[in-house]
Amino acid sequence: MFVFRVATDLTVVELQNLTHATTGFGYHVGMTDTLLVVGCYDLNANQGGAFVYVRASSTADYTFKQSLLPLATLNLARFFYGYDIAICDSNYIAVSAITEDVVFAGESFRAGAVHVFKRTSGTGNYVELADMPIVQSGEPADGNAFGRSIACVGSTLAVGADQDGRHGASGSTGSVSVLHRGSDDKFTLVSKLFGRTAGDRLGWGAAMKDSSTIVVGAVAADSNRGLVYLIEQVSSTAYNITQTWAPGAGVVASGSVALGRDVAISSDNVIVGGAFLDGSGSTGSVLVFA
Repeated sequence: MFVFRVATDLTVVELQNLTHATTGFGYHVGMTDTLLVVGCYDLNANQGGAFVYVRASSTADYTFKQSLLPLATLNLARFFYGYDIAICDSNYIAVSAITEDVVFAGESFRAGAVHVFKRTSGTGNYVELADMPIVQSGEPADGNAFGRSIACVGSTLAVGADQDGRHGASGSTGSVSVLHRGSDDKFTLVSKLFGRTAGDRLGWGAAMKDSSTIVVGAVAADSNRGLVYLIEQVSSTAYNITQTWAPGAGVVASGSVALGRDVAISSDNVIVGGAFLDGSGSTGSVLVFA
């Protein structure tokens, strides 16, 4: 995994190369000026894990600080812990495990979960919160992939589950859950939004600009071309979809584009990845929306 720095003349310079013997190392990462968290869902035969690195300044090298690993008491086979990573702030880190066992009404489902860690002091290690893991609301199902994408700003956490909201053979609408963390470090569900039609797979990619603005991809919506939704907080207890972006006229008119596989948001723009620009899987795309 490579770390790059943007120089004052806007050239991009390689700063560091971090390696690990596991193939899934770096599948998803979270980063600030002085904190780097690297997911490694393939670690220990797909049990998964994440690695925390720190540095003293924005120009120094990152050094390893600690591993974030699933508890040994859990059913760890193909756990995919560390599938996605989100840094809420310097004190809180969220890690997803998209096939974690969830117990509901005495039955166990491979539905996925999210774990949140808190720094014990200004320079201390990160320790998992007591009220963990976070699981989806309602009855789970095998393969819901809760935690396929996670995004976090401050005390607000968004969790995508692209296989949630099943409609039989028609496929999954997908969902995104928005939770707020209280002063007691417990998370409460504020809103849960589903894709608009069966098979949309809302929740594959997610990003947040601030606690009230979320961008989420629905990679299979619009006949697999994909759609991207802007979700905004409309009250203290509700978030709604307020805007939709689709591939433009310059993008293939039919076939799979998978728009929304990954998303990012700045103060002015939304950047969206589409894996299959030409509909055949041979050309990818990045689209910018203002």
